[in-house]
Amino acid sequence: MFTVFRREDSLRDALAEGVSGFITKDEPPEAVAHALVRAARGEPVMSSRPTELLVEAYRVQQDRSDAVRQAQAAVEKLPPHLQAVHACLLKGLTNKRIATRLNLSQNTVRLYVSDVLRELGYNSRTELMAAYITG
Repeated sequence: MFTVFRREDSLRDALAEGVSGFITKDEPPEAVAHALVRAARGEPVMSSRPTELLVEAYRVQQDRSDAVRQAQAAVEKLPPHLQAVHACLLKGLTNKRIATRLNLSQNTVRLYVSDVLRELGYNSRTELMAAYITG
């Protein structure tokens, strides 16, 4: 694709369509010619700004993956009874439903929910759910 590249989402759209190159019109003519030759050979080619965007997107994805792995490791370190409560929290169950499901008193569930949130570093169920959804 040879483009002016005014919208960053055009890179995503082009890659989704299967382009093997993304050359911007701000490149010097020699660089464009070289890129066209490489593209004709089937080699992937990319101008500097799209490359920067791809590198940044990769880094963001890696950071998210690392955060997900850390969160999973933290959950795995919880005692089994708190893991069970955590699983119920992710389903959006109320304390009453958690108590029924796990055969516990509501007071015990309240304590366990507090323990789960504290151990995982969340201030509320909402934070826990938001982290789960966005992770």
